[in-house]
This record gives sequence, C-alpha cells and structure tokens, in this order.
Amino acid sequence: TAVAPAMLVDIVGPPVANSAGTAGPTFLIYSVPASPLVSQPQYISQVSTQCGVACSYLTGLSFVGATAFTSTSWYSYDANYNVTGQRGDFLAYDFSNPYTPLFVSALGSGAGSNNASLKTASLVIPSASSAVPTVAYASSTTAAGTTTSGSAALDVINIATPAAMQGVAQVVVGESSLFFSFAYDNTMLLVAGNTNGLTSPGPNFAPSGNLTLTTMDITNVSNPVPIQTLVTNFPSMGTYQAAALGGSIFAIVSDPPYTDPLGPSVLQIVDARDRQNPVVYPFTSQFGLYGMAAVTNSANTEFLMVSDLLGLSIYQVTLPSS
Repeated sequence: TAVAPAMLVDIVGPPVANSAGTAGPTFLIYSVPASPLVSQPQYISQVSTQCGVACSYLTGLSFVGATAFTSTSWYSYDANYNVTGQRGDFLAYDFSNPYTPLFVSALGSGAGSNNASLKTASLVIPSASSAVPTVAYASSTTAAGTTTSGSAALDVINIATPAAMQGVAQVVVGESSLFFSFAYDNTMLLVAGNTNGLTSPGPNFAPSGNLTLTTMDITNVSNPVPIQTLVTNFPSMGTYQAAALGGSIFAIVSDPPYTDPLGPSVLQIVDARDRQNPVVYPFTSQFGLYGMAAVTNSANTEFLMVSDLLGLSIYQVTLPSS
C-alpha cells in the first residue's frame, strides 16, 4: 500500500495478535526513491499494530494523506469446530512519522459499528463534493457472534475525524449473505459476495454458496443505493479481490468451490455497463490467484496485474468501445 508519494507500507508477520501486543501483524515501512528503477526502496521501520487482539487479521490499508484506514476479519471456534465468535473492527493509524506510526482509534459508534461481525475489506471512497475523502466503506454481514447466517452488508463510515470515526449507514442486501470485496468506477460500486455465510461447524469454515454480484449507485458516497444483485451459478468459498478496469468493467478473483477447496481460483471479468444486468465471464483458472491491481502507464495503456503460485501475470486491458 502506498503512502503518497514516498513510502510503501506492507502488513507482515503472523496474522493473530495477542493482548500484550508482543505478537501479531506488523507494519513494514520503506522509503521509495524518486527513481525507483534506478535505486531500491530503503527500509525505514517495522512496528507493531498497537491494539492487541483487535488488530488480528488486518485486511489491507487505504490512505488519506498520512492517515491509514483498515478493517479486520476473523472468527474463533471450539474443539468441535463450532464458531464461537466473529470479529470485525475498523481502525485508523497515523503514519505522519514513518518511524513511529501510531494507532489512532477504532470505530465505536453509529450504524455498522458492531465489531461482532466480519469486516472482510475496506476502502476510502473519494467524492466529487470534497477535495479530501471523508467516507470509507467496509464489506460485512449482519451475521454476528455465533450466528453465521445473515444478510450481506456494506458499512458506510465517516472518517473526517480519524480520532472519532462514526458509522453513517449500513446497506443490507438480502440476496447475499456475506460481502467479500468491492471496487468503484466513477459513481458505480460493484460488490462481490456469497449466498452463504461462514460454515459452522468446520473445519472448513469458508462459505459453501455461490458468487453474488451487487451493483450500487454511489453518486452520494454517504448513501450507496443498491441497484441489482446477480446470484450466479459459480460456486466459490469467497471473492477477496476486485478491481475496476474502467468503463464499468471489473475484474474479480473467486476462490475455488467448497467441494474442491484445494482447486484453482478463477479470474473473472464483470461487464456492468448495464447496471441492472451485470454479466460475469470466467477468464482463466490458476492455483493461488490472490493479489490483483489495475494500473495505467504514462502512455495511458491499462494493465491488470495478478499474482499466483507461478509469479506475476500481466494482462493488457482493451475496453469495449461502447
């Protein structure tokens, strides 16, 4: 994750934190030279996440200036593999001093602030009405605690004051049970989910349902409006990666089905130009598909970069003309 424009921050280490803060994920911070092709990034610091058990399973970082926002997503279970609790926090960090980043606060009030539900991904959302983004989204569910059945939810969070963040709204979509990831293209949001929540008892706790795709109008970023939900016939244990390619075209990566947990993941293209009727096209299957990013070079050529067990695949993107 980039901190504009001279630092890179990564989340490394064991995902589970302890109450003393002596174990768990850490932030690894590098400076980025002006000519990164000539000089290598330089190590700055590695620091703890500073909020104990609540900092387990960080989902990624999204920045506004030097302030980073992230969510967590994890669950506990007993000796018989029954889910005994779910946890999802939304956190803010201050990276203005990269040598000593500081934990600022955790979301504690307002709609969607219940930390007994998973928050599988989060992202700061820009707005045409504000020069500085003041809203973030977190993909979630209404399922909480020991209850693993619920409806998918998108939490809307006011981040204007990181020390006092406020839940603004929770947008619930009944056709899906759990939202996993999302991406935006101008005023449209595409959210990937699953028809089932966590499986309990385990030991495979992943959802056993099918991929869902929900389009939302985010003209007013504080008030996302669901447009349509497509319940696909693609079984998947989760869709943790989504990227906007432009022109209301998206890429997603779906995990293998519950019945084949060691099988390949699938890179899929979603055509959402008709927001009422999104269409999904499987593109390629590969083991270990995970990280994904869409980038545009100085010649205005767009590429999709996808990591897998074999390395990094780079695809040139040509969008439809209409």
